[in-house]
Amino acid sequence: MTSSEGMGRQQRVRLHGGRSWGLKALIGCSSVLVLFLLLVMGWIATILSGWLAAVLGILCAGVALLCVASLGFLLLDILRAAAWLDGTVLVVRSAFTTRRCDLAEAALITIDSVVERSFAGNAGSAPTGRLIPRLRVQDPRTGHVVSLQLDDPATRSLFSPVRLHALADAILAGHRPEPYARAAWQAAQEFRRLAADPFAAHR
Repeated sequence: MTSSEGMGRQQRVRLHGGRSWGLKALIGCSSVLVLFLLLVMGWIATILSGWLAAVLGILCAGVALLCVASLGFLLLDILRAAAWLDGTVLVVRSAFTTRRCDLAEAALITIDSVVERSFAGNAGSAPTGRLIPRLRVQDPRTGHVVSLQLDDPATRSLFSPVRLHALADAILAGHRPEPYARAAWQAAQEFRRLAADPFAAHR
């Protein structure tokens, strides 16, 4: 039995479960409030007459479609977003897709950084000044690139040492020819460095 097969039988390692339950509840309540307001506007349109009722009805229909589409995507992304390890297989789930890559077999393994952004009211989002490390791996079977930011969306903190070591172990479970073996070893070492010094990710 290979090391990759052995790790595949281990228990699932949860990397993150998406946004916090407080935010999920807030989005859910906001969705209900928006739909209620749309129903009230629709009811008002039914008791009006003439061109005013037609304009208000069209406006309600347009806003309703936009809100339903936006809230639907947002809810799907918030409720479905998650990432975990099944043995050596990294699984990243978003609103409409679930992508997998066996880290023990991935040839392309890179670690870069993305700028963290926070919500800034009407201005949209603004950079916070922090850099968040990101893992990018390519599935050799499908060619799909799977990306994973190494922070928990619920707490906005770097993955715990246990999770970082689990990723490192999954990468090193496979056997690759050079230069892929060296790239894999360097990625695993970077995970272990981050586990030992979490603040190094933001410097």
